[in-house]
Amino acid sequence: MLSYLAGYEDIFGPFRLFQYITFRAMMAGLTALLVGYWIAPWVIRRLANFKQAVRTKDEVGEDLANLHKEKQGTPTMGGVIILIALIVSTVLWADPFQEVTFVDHNCVQCGNSFQLSRINDKCSECGLSAQFDADHDGIADNWEQAYHGSLDFDGDDVVYDEGTCMEAYIETRVSDYRLNSYLLTALVVYLGLSLVGFLDDYLKVSKKNSKGLPGRFKMLGQSVVTVLALGILLSADLSSQNMREVWIPFYRHVLVDGAPVWGIGILLFFVLVGSSNAINLTDGLDGLATGCTVTVALAYGVMAYVVGNFVLSDTLLIEQVLGVGELTVICTALLGACLSFLWYNSAPAEVFMGDTGSLALGGLVGSIAFMVQQPFTLVIVGGIFVMEALSVILQVGNYKLNGKRILKMAPIHHHFELSGWAETKVVIRFWILSLIFALVGLATLKIR
Repeated sequence: MLSYLAGYEDIFGPFRLFQYITFRAMMAGLTALLVGYWIAPWVIRRLANFKQAVRTKDEVGEDLANLHKEKQGTPTMGGVIILIALIVSTVLWADPFQEVTFVDHNCVQCGNSFQLSRINDKCSECGLSAQFDADHDGIADNWEQAYHGSLDFDGDDVVYDEGTCMEAYIETRVSDYRLNSYLLTALVVYLGLSLVGFLDDYLKVSKKNSKGLPGRFKMLGQSVVTVLALGILLSADLSSQNMREVWIPFYRHVLVDGAPVWGIGILLFFVLVGSSNAINLTDGLDGLATGCTVTVALAYGVMAYVVGNFVLSDTLLIEQVLGVGELTVICTALLGACLSFLWYNSAPAEVFMGDTGSLALGGLVGSIAFMVQQPFTLVIVGGIFVMEALSVILQVGNYKLNGKRILKMAPIHHHFELSGWAETKVVIRFWILSLIFALVGLATLKIR
């Protein structure tokens, strides 16, 4: 919202800062931090009647139940704090619209006439690329291919003078503002999964047990959110083409170009469901999931900025995705919101985020990873979450096959607790590992 102040820089020069994603991203993080810190005490008091239903000795064993008995009665649903801080910050500092420039173009192969833009650099009939790049302020670097048939200045002979082409471009350009589908998708995913998590928490609190929303209904909610996200991304001109490309770490070129809708849908579903459930499993110790989310948000904030920036993406041999840079703002807002929540969630926790927070955080992180075309780096960047989820899968699988447990208890952070590690030691060491995983994930942008 505040990005519109950039249009008044002639009145007050410093207003020009509002056009830069870097400035707005930093302010978004600071705003979320301050809002979260300010509202947290008020929210915690209001959540006093919504207390954590700690698992009993029959569910987790006597040893773990005794270790966590002091957590009984701690307010849950604290994810509301993160929700409010993130939404307020994003609304204030993110630009919901993306300017798109169109020029008239005739395809050199089939003669089809259409408007060329950076989000539509291929002929709508034959698929020939027009090489619409940003070397000349968003103008094609191959003048002959991009303007042949459209810019005929000498009758039958086409003139390919760069200055002349520039003048024609200025005369024929059409600028339009499109709703940023990436930003909208991130917010829809976050709000949708927050609702699913809230229902789960509310049922736990009202029934005074740890079961909550049945798994099939939770999966249904995640599926609905996936369909909504996919629908937004594939229906918008800004994102429809890029979201059908599949990229993998350490490989320079696109792995799949023009993937079928059903394939992209399956990939998005597994990314959203996997990340949301993995963070949910990690949220078992004071500050563990929150602190690890901070490093993940930082990593994907950097990735979003790089992928959305023409100069940086070109330098690192990454395809630029127009408009995705705005996700940097929501990533820094997430970082700031998590830090403010961590102030009250660190041991001994005054509030737990509950599924209201963990499911939504996981889904948001997963959706951002997908939209910046780095879904598989989530395995690296979110290494702690992967480790937690795998520990549960291996524990359950081995017990069903052999009747034996690999760990003292899953998820793995409980294994270390039962091995004699203090809760704070487990949390801090997992934070360190999370930072290392995030740095390795960022390195994949260069090692290609």
